[in-house]
Amino acid sequence: MVPSLSSVSFIDNLPSQIHSVHDIRLRFNTEGIWSTIHRTHLELIPNEVSKDISLLPLRMYNMEAKTVIHHSDTVSVIVACSMKPAVVDHEGLIRLSNILTSVEERLSALVTGCAHTNPHLREILIPNHNSWIVTMWHFGTDSLCEYAGEKFEMTWEDGEHALLRIYSKDMKDGNGIRIRKERQEYPNKRLDAAIEEKLNALGLS
Repeated sequence: MVPSLSSVSFIDNLPSQIHSVHDIRLRFNTEGIWSTIHRTHLELIPNEVSKDISLLPLRMYNMEAKTVIHHSDTVSVIVACSMKPAVVDHEGLIRLSNILTSVEERLSALVTGCAHTNPHLREILIPNHNSWIVTMWHFGTDSLCEYAGEKFEMTWEDGEHALLRIYSKDMKDGNGIRIRKERQEYPNKRLDAAIEEKLNALGLS
């Protein structure tokens, strides 16, 4: 039987893994980055409508980072890691930091190359990834026990306007189906500050 919102106590009593984050969306602004890359990297063709320049996804540590350079000089980065979320502990945060460092270095290499080929172009500085703004992430836990019932999903909004979801998740890694509890949150603050806030809330700082 598929659980209902009024009968989720059994879910609350399930042993869960440590808290983690996934589907992390970040952004930062660097003046002149779009025009500089557009003029010097002809292989990167902007979208015909939005004019966005999308880079090929970067994959490492069971994560995938997608980077888009918008015509407004805003850069957005999405880290998808739904199958293996970034656990909010030392090892998990290092995984997240490493892939974001790779994105940072990749962008720096693009704009540094531009400056070398055309000294008349302005110098573009890519800010440290810890200063990028987290616009959204999914924060929650997966059950340690495998779930053998029917697939289900329940969604509702709490008093803080965060989207809450409880659903069955096929891990596709031989570990079967787990129950995932998560909040879709909108920190709208620097990555380091958002993580520090979570660590403090969990008593891990």
